[in-house]
Amino acid sequence: MSAPAGTYFDGTPAWGSQTVTISTKTYVAENITIDFPTTNVVTKNEVGVPTRQVIVTDVATGSLTLQLPDAVTAPPALLSVVPLTPIGGGSAINFIITKVGQTFTHDNEQKVNCDIRQKLN
Repeated sequence: MSAPAGTYFDGTPAWGSQTVTISTKTYVAENITIDFPTTNVVTKNEVGVPTRQVIVTDVATGSLTLQLPDAVTAPPALLSVVPLTPIGGGSAINFIITKVGQTFTHDNEQKVNCDIRQKLN
């Protein structure tokens, strides 16, 4: 996507967003939110007082807004895989799109809201 006339474009998305490829189409992912939850298992004694616990990591979930590359590109299909690079870099983490919202247009950009869940295998 080229920059609008009269603007400077350095070829990279704005901070907080990133380009992602989903099924051979390239989108701009923005408003990315990822939660890395834990599950707590607590053992209690005979009168209900907690005596020990185990805290384990759970499956990451989140949401993002995808900017479609043009007016004719459809939103990604449910259960598509989207790789996201963590803040600070590192290896991409694969997520599965679990919900796709309705496409909307803002400032001539077509966008769609999606919910995501970490792909385990």
